[in-house]
Amino acid sequence: MKPRSPVEGSGLLHRVEDCPCCLEEQEARRRQDAEIEAERAEQDRFHGPTGRLRTTCDCLRCSGWRANEASRPAAVRHGEQWSVEDFPILFDPKLDLPERARRLGRTVRATSGAHSKFREFDPATPKEGPHGRDDQ
Repeated sequence: MKPRSPVEGSGLLHRVEDCPCCLEEQEARRRQDAEIEAERAEQDRFHGPTGRLRTTCDCLRCSGWRANEASRPAAVRHGEQWSVEDFPILFDPKLDLPERARRLGRTVRATSGAHSKFREFDPATPKEGPHGRDDQ
């Protein structure tokens, strides 16, 4: 909140921290922000098209959300760089996605994203040339 211009006739600056109207405005803004945040949290609990709770909705989007939330407590490597040593686990075809995430210490969503991002390093992925054929 910017301080206002000098109070007319007094020669003093209008001090925001001492002004009742400014404090009231700040408090109203805080209440509005809290209401918006509460509304977003409530919307996040429900899946829009079905109107059902995400915990009970059986659509693919909500099941992915539940899997990611379940993997969050074990995600001890949050924010760390992916290393070459992670690739054998990341591309192991015998492991399902939640198991890969658990072994790597990442969330399901992070593991899925890394799998897509680093797909070119997967030995099982065919390398295609500019015309769609194998150039190797």
